[in-house]
Amino acid sequence: MMVLLVVALAAMRLLAPKEIDWKPDYTRKAKIPYGNFLLFELLPEIFPEQSIDLSFPSVYDKLNEEDLITPSNYILINNILVSSSQSKGISSYGAEALLNYVQEGNHAFVSATALPDTLEDTLNINIYRTLIQFLEISNKEEADSIQITFHDESIEDTFYLKEKDFTYYFGMIDTNNAEILASVDTCPVLIRQAFGKGSFVIASDPVLFTNYNLVNSNLNKFASTALSYLPVQHTYWDTYHKAGRLLSSSPLRFVLSQRALKWAYFVSMISLLFYIIFKGKRLQRVIPEIKPLRNLSLDFTKTIAKLYYLKRNNKDIAKKKTTYFNEYLRSQHFISSGLSTDELKQKLLSKSGLDEKSIEELMRYMANSNNDQYFTDSMLFNYNMLIENFRKASKI
Repeated sequence: MMVLLVVALAAMRLLAPKEIDWKPDYTRKAKIPYGNFLLFELLPEIFPEQSIDLSFPSVYDKLNEEDLITPSNYILINNILVSSSQSKGISSYGAEALLNYVQEGNHAFVSATALPDTLEDTLNINIYRTLIQFLEISNKEEADSIQITFHDESIEDTFYLKEKDFTYYFGMIDTNNAEILASVDTCPVLIRQAFGKGSFVIASDPVLFTNYNLVNSNLNKFASTALSYLPVQHTYWDTYHKAGRLLSSSPLRFVLSQRALKWAYFVSMISLLFYIIFKGKRLQRVIPEIKPLRNLSLDFTKTIAKLYYLKRNNKDIAKKKTTYFNEYLRSQHFISSGLSTDELKQKLLSKSGLDEKSIEELMRYMANSNNDQYFTDSMLFNYNMLIENFRKASKI
């Protein structure tokens, strides 16, 4: 019953309308709002009879290939072109390679909201995020639309953008070398900058070139016009520096990328989990608890020790320690308890290496334990310490 419920829920999920994916992607196959499917489809019209090659390596690796076709164009479009958790940015070496590529007579179209520092510093440009509510934009078509104007008077078309989609513009440009191609009121959004024998065409906001805006025929022509500032020649389309390029490293990434396969996988896993839970309960026996055997010898020793402690017969304890110590000397060191005091003293000194004072004190406690001498707690403790020190010193 539970499995049927899971299957029913999965079926409802599959039949439900697919949610719109609003994450940035910018890959040529992405048909989601922030993909570049429509723009890539326009390239053959913008560059007729020219090859559009896909650049799979990084900018640095591609532009250092020996078989690179020149002169050519290089198109880089992504939300950002600096390294982040969302995309692989252009390294400083890659930016240098791109600058050298353009300097040698090639052309590059770049659109991103964040550019590598090397590129910004060399071209002396900076992209700012706008707060639209603080801009006094006069050329609005409607209350929620703004006009993008090309500075080339031969371009008679006007292009309108939703006010909420106007986010980034050039806050700083090199006025000596850069030409403003298009702007929103006084905010430049498209520039061309000569560099060496080539040039850069840079757009401040890549959203202008996504499916979201290109479905509008008006902005569709804006993208074509912006890219037409590149010469009609062999063109490279970057596929490496894309937000949508990052893939899961899981071996199941293909299964999880397909909606039907993903739900089939989840249903199978949930069904298997229910099978393990309910089938396991029916088959598993109760494992009896086996208590470990008690150490009776240890219990006996603890009981005797408590009796001696409660009775506090230190004299008897000292006498027994002397008896056991004499047996230890006989069995381990072959020292008889019948030796004279001097002979016993010499043998104990030679076996242990202790000082003469410690040996004399040890022998005095041994003698006192066999007469009527009273043993205090401290005397018994000292006697025990002397015996332990002798054992350690004799290394047996």
